[in-house]
Amino acid sequence: MSSVYLNRIRLEQYRTFKSLDIGLPDGPGVLVVHGSNGIGKSSMFDGLEWALTDKIDHFRDADGVKKVGSYLCRWREGAPGPTSVTLDFSGGNSLSRTLSSSRATKSTVAGSIPEIAEFLRDEGWDRNISELSSYLLLTHFLGQSTKSRLTNREPGERFDILKEAAQSKQVEEIAKALHGKGNTKASRAFSDRIDELNKEVSALRNLLDTEASLWSGLTSVGALNDDASTQLAQAISQLLEEGAGNGPASLIAAFDDGTIGSLETRLNGLRDEARILATNIMSGNEALAAWEDASRQCSELEVATAAIDAQITSLAAKRQDLEAARAEASDGENASRLAAKNARDLRDRLKGLKDALQSAALLAQRKETADADVVNARSKLEGETRELSSLERRLQIVRRIEGDVGRLDERVKLAQSERENVLAWMTRDSRIAELRSSIEALEATSPNLNDDIARANGEMTSFDELVEGQEKILSELRTTVTAMSSAVASVAANLTHESCDCPVCTTHFDIEGELKRRAAGAAERLAPLVLAQESQVIGLTRQRELAKDKLGELRALERRRNDLHDERRLEEQANIDLGARVFGAGLTADTVTAKRRHDQLAKSAADIAWLRQRKWYWRNKLSGTLFASGGAHAAAVRRRDQAQAELTTATHKQDVAAKALETISTSVAQYDQVFDAGSPRGDQLEDALGRAEASLLAKEAVSEQASSAHEAVEQDLASLDVAATAATVRKQQGADLINAASQRKNEAIEAWRKLNFKGSDEPDADRLKSLTISSTATRAKVSEAEDLLKQLRDGRTAKSLVENHVIALENLRAEVSGAPNSDRPQLRAEVQAAIDAKSRLANATQEAKDIAQVASSEILDEVAEFNANYMKPLANLMKSVSRAILCDPRVGIDHHVRNRRVEQSATKDGEVPAEVGQIDPVLVHSEGQMAALSVSMLCAASLTYPWSRWRGLVLDDPLQHNDAIHAAAFADFICNLVADRGYQVFLSTHDRAQAEFLRRKVASRNLPCGILSLQGLGQEGVEWNYRPADGVLPLAAVSG
Repeated sequence: MSSVYLNRIRLEQYRTFKSLDIGLPDGPGVLVVHGSNGIGKSSMFDGLEWALTDKIDHFRDADGVKKVGSYLCRWREGAPGPTSVTLDFSGGNSLSRTLSSSRATKSTVAGSIPEIAEFLRDEGWDRNISELSSYLLLTHFLGQSTKSRLTNREPGERFDILKEAAQSKQVEEIAKALHGKGNTKASRAFSDRIDELNKEVSALRNLLDTEASLWSGLTSVGALNDDASTQLAQAISQLLEEGAGNGPASLIAAFDDGTIGSLETRLNGLRDEARILATNIMSGNEALAAWEDASRQCSELEVATAAIDAQITSLAAKRQDLEAARAEASDGENASRLAAKNARDLRDRLKGLKDALQSAALLAQRKETADADVVNARSKLEGETRELSSLERRLQIVRRIEGDVGRLDERVKLAQSERENVLAWMTRDSRIAELRSSIEALEATSPNLNDDIARANGEMTSFDELVEGQEKILSELRTTVTAMSSAVASVAANLTHESCDCPVCTTHFDIEGELKRRAAGAAERLAPLVLAQESQVIGLTRQRELAKDKLGELRALERRRNDLHDERRLEEQANIDLGARVFGAGLTADTVTAKRRHDQLAKSAADIAWLRQRKWYWRNKLSGTLFASGGAHAAAVRRRDQAQAELTTATHKQDVAAKALETISTSVAQYDQVFDAGSPRGDQLEDALGRAEASLLAKEAVSEQASSAHEAVEQDLASLDVAATAATVRKQQGADLINAASQRKNEAIEAWRKLNFKGSDEPDADRLKSLTISSTATRAKVSEAEDLLKQLRDGRTAKSLVENHVIALENLRAEVSGAPNSDRPQLRAEVQAAIDAKSRLANATQEAKDIAQVASSEILDEVAEFNANYMKPLANLMKSVSRAILCDPRVGIDHHVRNRRVEQSATKDGEVPAEVGQIDPVLVHSEGQMAALSVSMLCAASLTYPWSRWRGLVLDDPLQHNDAIHAAAFADFICNLVADRGYQVFLSTHDRAQAEFLRRKVASRNLPCGILSLQGLGQEGVEWNYRPADGVLPLAAVSG
């Protein structure tokens, strides 16, 4: 079978496309699809994968991936028809995959290709294609998403895809069918058979153990037949009736299966009745004891209550007598206290009168002394005041002279200020003349200064613009030369001596080595361009600096001229203002007037100084040292102030003494009013005071005696009240105890009645005694019945053991199909032989399982080694392809096959040190390098495993993150595949310039290259334009 090529692609209502229909050369070639991000480039390539495999790999983990209609059908209003992708191959073969609607989850396939995998399989590929999608992902499709690229997949997924080409799956399935590793179906079958045999052995052993246990039980217990069981049951029934106190009972007719249960029920009932009776007897004893104890306490408490009532009556009579005695003692105490109070009041009035008379005499003497001190102080103050007044009049004259001197000083200062202003006006007038001369000299030197500055400014601006423009040109030139030098150096470094086609411009050189020589010298030829531009920039910069210096000098002259004018104007204005203050506002000042004014002010100042000197002379003469610190005036002031203070103190003492004398005189008059017959004085007062003291002492003694008697009566009453209270409390406590005892007695009677002892409503010791004898007899009958019932139960159990043993023997006979007349030893021997046979079979099955497991592991290990060896050519070829695309042997990936995983690491031939060990290439290489390595792996796999007649590569954005040099190398490699190996390549890019570059590179090799431009999204889907390869007419090239 010959090679086939895809010569037509049709999309209908697919994703963003309403319709797309393009024709392709029926042979090797390149189709470049370009457009902006999100417009539909990847969707178009996904459509090719979906049409061939009914799946899109990079959607595999997305939520809702099974609802294919919801994301593959174009989203639009209405129902414009089904979604389909149709692929036409060489020889009129076609394949069309369709979704009926956006709700569809299954697609339908139509066309002339019945089996896609068989149609694509090359006749030289004799292995079965079990998973077409894995083959296509390995050798045909490179998705834009890193999820679908082999270099970015999980190691397990990478192994599953790569092993398809190795065709080791059948051998692996054989190994798994034999046993496999882990919990496989074959392994579980072995284990299930071994478990089944072990369970059968265990069941037979359980039968043997059961029969042996029953046989041993038969030798220790005697069995009872039905007649013996009936007799024993009748005896038990008679005992139960007697224990219950019921008369003779009808005998049990015959023993049956319910007899033992019925007897046990009756026995349990009688046992419960006996236990209840014993409990009631115990409760009755407790109630009887409580009733007897409560009755005894009631009798004792009633006797104690009668004694307490007699004591309370006696205490009440004693209290009446003590209350009468307390009233009599209280009256005597009150009378004695009143007499003692009257005597104390008289004594206090006499003592007060005596003290008041003594104080009045002493205060009268103090007032006389104070009056004399006031007179002396007032006389001294008058003398000191006269002397100070004389000195004050002299001081006033001195102060008036000092005021005149101060005013003269002010006139001197004013004259001096006016002189200084006149001198300042004269000095500034000289400065103004100097400034005018300097301005005239400067203007004579540079008469056209402003025009010179304007011209210099224009020259400076021109030079700035020239330098800025030349520097920008130099910067752009340097950037361009640097980029071109780097690109040329990179190209030169990767060119061989035999290279004759330029990878950048596709120019062909006939002589070997000429391209490499020109590339090596290209960077050197670019350097003089930069040097010439730098020289021109330096020359212009120097000229600009000279113009800048000249402009600076002119600016300095301008600033000097302006500063002189400003200073002149300021000095003239200041002199005008000063002249108005000095000479008057309406007078025009000049030098002569200023000098005359200066002389007048000097003479006036001399006259004022002479007058001041005369006045200061008389001031000093009048004052002398009288008014100095510590002089006579100050001493007089101090003496006058001291005299004033002495007068104030004396006057205060006089007032205090007068007030105190007045107060004490009022007190004496009040005491005189108290004594009707006239208040005593002198000796009479002393005698009356002595008599009052004696009377007070006698009456206080009588009062104390009356108080003691009253307190004694009160204490007796208090003791009596305590005793009466205690008796009342004891009486109440006794009543409470009687009530409590009566309550306990009633509770004991109630408890007795709840026991329902017939024939007695109150606790009765005789009744309890008869009940105790009856309870003992019942327990004896119950015990005897229990023994007989146990004997009956054991006998019947022995009978059951015999029957069960017979059943166990029959079970053994059934398991080994023994003869009906086989005895017990024969049956056991046959069962044991069956157990041994099944155990041997289980062991043999385990040995077979172990052998199969070892053989399976060895086969799988050999398969893994075969897979690793089979993948080595892929790794070697991938390195060669990577070197061709990346032009750098240091960038690469090493693969390692371990435990059904293909792991990868950055190549050790690169920059990774040996001591780092294996490291993921994602951590070492850039995004652009990883993208190029993905292309290398796909192309290497396609070349290594030529399983398909369609040598196609579908590369979605293979140049992402790559520069122009690597893009050129990639284009060369693709052209080689098309030209030498007959490949049909589909690739996409979002860069229009890059698409055009690829077209030119392919066209330079005289290879077919079509361009599909996806221009934008409109209401009718993607708008596109298709430019087919030269010589191929488009089937449809209108906007869809």
